Order: sequence, then structure tokens, then C-alpha cells
Amino acid sequence: MADNEREPEQPGTTTAGDAHVQDSADGSAAGPSEGGAVELHAQGEVGLGEEDDDDEPRRPRSTSGSAKRSRSDVEVETPVKKPAVAIDREKRCPFLLRVFVRTNGQVRREEFTDPQRLPDEELQVYTWMDATLSELASLIMEVDPAPRRRRANLRFSTVYRSSHMGKPTAQFRDLGRVTVGQEGPDDAKALRDTAFKIGDMLAVSVMLPR
Repeated sequence: MADNEREPEQPGTTTAGDAHVQDSADGSAAGPSEGGAVELHAQGEVGLGEEDDDDEPRRPRSTSGSAKRSRSDVEVETPVKKPAVAIDREKRCPFLLRVFVRTNGQVRREEFTDPQRLPDEELQVYTWMDATLSELASLIMEVDPAPRRRRANLRFSTVYRSSHMGKPTAQFRDLGRVTVGQEGPDDAKALRDTAFKIGDMLAVSVMLPR
């Protein structure tokens, strides 16, 4: 066979560079789609009747109708509160706590504006930050006989000084209540578990039963 003679091409196929296009069943060549673009499957999708060349199975594509993972399925780690460290009262020095007790009345914050003119009903107690409201109530009743009556209610508030528009003022924050002769939710509440800070004062309003 002469060099300038080419081998006859196989019917039904057309070769153009590296592209290989299969003719249709009736022998007509499969041309490009409208606009001159060749129709291709979207990446990651498999057409009907076709199989992937890869051996690994593809993950199913998510659709708008597929169920979404609810919030209840998500595990959320809850921070664990560390237990309070016990205070060794034999080694730790107590601090001075100024307590102002008023029976059948409330101590007003205006009475704490001037540090030189504080209320007269003052008790000075040396205690620790792990002292509970029930323990403080017992210390008060050792000195003041009025709250010893059964069902007497002692309301504890922390008093701290601040300033407003350049003027000194006092702020109150409620700590809890203790009822004599009855158990309550605030009995075991320690000072360190409240808004109290060392240097604050305590205002105690004692309401006697009628």
C-alpha cells in the first residue's frame, strides 16, 4: 500500500483530535446541540442508565425535601460548675463585716450616702465568705433579742457605695431571706454565692410576725 493512501475509516465513528463522538443508531453523526455547545452531565451527577467509573459509591445528593437535622440532635456540652473550695477557718483570717439591723422597718440607702453619718443600729461581725445567711441570722440573734421570735423574717441586702453624676450614693442588692423556725431556700446560701464583696456592708430588715 502506498504511503499517501490512508486506511479506510470505520463506518459509524468520526475522529477529531482527541474527541471521540459516537454516531447515532441510524448512521447519522451526533452533532452539537443548539448554540454549538456540547451537552455534558453536571459534575457529580450520573445520568439515567449510566454508572460511575469510580468504584466508590457516591453520596446521595441533598434535596429540598430531605429531612434536616434538628437542634435536639446536636450534642451541646454543658459547662460543669466547679464545687466551691472549702475555707479553712483555722488558717484563714476572717474579715470585718458591718451589719445594720432594723426591726419593723427598712434601712434606706440614703442613710449610707455619708460614710460619717451611718445608721446607729450597727453590729460588727468577724466572719468568712462561706458564712451562710442562716449562720449570720444566728449571730444577729445572739446580740439582738428582737429577731428571736418564731417566724420572724430577716431580709438581707448588701450595701456598697458608688457615685452618680459626681455625687456619692449607695446601692442595695437583695441577697435573700431567712425565717426563724422555718427552713427556706436561702438558708444555705453563702456570701460568696451572692453579689456580696468584701468591703460591702449588710443591711438587715427584721419583720416580726403579728
